[in-house]
Amino acid sequence: VFNLNFHSNPLSLLRKQVSFTKFYYFMSRKVLPARLYVFIYNKAKIERVMKDLLERLKLMPPKKLLVIGDVMVDEYLFGAVSRISPEAPVPVVLEQRREYYLGGAANTAANCAHIGLQTSLIGVIGQQDVLSSQFLQLLDKAGIARDGIIMSAERATTRKLRVLAQGQQCLRVDHETVQGLSLAEQA
Repeated sequence: VFNLNFHSNPLSLLRKQVSFTKFYYFMSRKVLPARLYVFIYNKAKIERVMKDLLERLKLMPPKKLLVIGDVMVDEYLFGAVSRISPEAPVPVVLEQRREYYLGGAANTAANCAHIGLQTSLIGVIGQQDVLSSQFLQLLDKAGIARDGIIMSAERATTRKLRVLAQGQQCLRVDHETVQGLSLAEQA
């Protein structure tokens, strides 16, 4: 129906500065065909609408969903900047904490599982890297079936690392295998 990018709480979307949204409205287990456009006046109103929508989704009979796509780990490094590097005009970030989330198709699967859908996922991750075990733990935590996860010795688990300081993203580093699946992986 819609794709919201939230990691642990669907209402986190509401904390962003949103001026306009569109959604399908669910009413007594039926999806109304008309799209409703709602102009957002305040965050409290958005929270009420989203809570109502999620409650109505939970009343619907359980649905099964299969998500297929590129899966990854979204890693966030939070820190503080107090100086500029003497080697280059870039900020020096002092690391304070790291957080890990499902990314790509796995994030979509997590969002669907969060609203009560029985979700399975098909994707490829690395076989022997540290992130593959992190990824599988995140899947288990989200309640997503991992039967369709293919572990490949030929590639690394994709990671998107974002470095944030003082509420700003300073840098993103992508760690991934960019070529397509080999014949052995496809089999």
